Amino acid sequence: APNMQDRRFTLASGGRTRLVFTLALATDDRYAQSPGDTARRRAEAYAHDLSATVSHADAFQAWADKHLPRFDCPDPWVLRAWYHACHLRRKYPRREAVPVGDAPLTLATFGEMAQGRFVGGDFDAPSDDPAPFLPDIFARQVLGLKTDDATLTVHPAPDLSLWKSFCVENYDHAGRRLTIVWDAPDAPGDAYDDGDKGFTIYDGDTVLHRQTNLSPCHVPLLAAQDGEEDDDE
Repeated sequence: APNMQDRRFTLASGGRTRLVFTLALATDDRYAQSPGDTARRRAEAYAHDLSATVSHADAFQAWADKHLPRFDCPDPWVLRAWYHACHLRRKYPRREAVPVGDAPLTLATFGEMAQGRFVGGDFDAPSDDPAPFLPDIFARQVLGLKTDDATLTVHPAPDLSLWKSFCVENYDHAGRRLTIVWDAPDAPGDAYDDGDKGFTIYDGDTVLHRQTNLSPCHVPLLAAQDGEEDDDE
């Protein structure tokens, strides 16, 4: 695995992290590099370029809030492959989706599959080749998510408990935005600072189900509220 000292991701459920830019405009020419090239002019040009960057970041945030299933887990390869798969969805919006299977997968197999999505096994070279959407593979084949009438069935892989924590947030399943959190009761601390230990399933901000382990469960779904449906533009 790569050195993760500078690659740490923390995605607390419901949390947000924003980059804040501060711009100082100098009022004189003390830092000018050539006649007429005042510090103010340089700063204003920088501000103009930055505004385009901020606009792009805001547009991405709006897209991500609507389409990006956020994720956290202790495996850096899976984490990188997950977000690269999401990046490809945005980069190639018209690319035909590769079907996702229904057969259950173990966590070990899923991890090998994720590592196979890097060119030459290089952590810094994730592949752009078409492939089944990794978040759907995890949700359907590792977590075993299925919806039948008004019931959500979850049948986690037997070795999923090898991960002491994971979080899937904002996952679109059968028209609902699910958040699924695992924080092993025997693990120290509170992995996501949400006050919960064990396995918790949310529909939006509503808790659907809590249990202390990763055993299969059948969860009654609440009736969808008016206005909750996605309004794709």
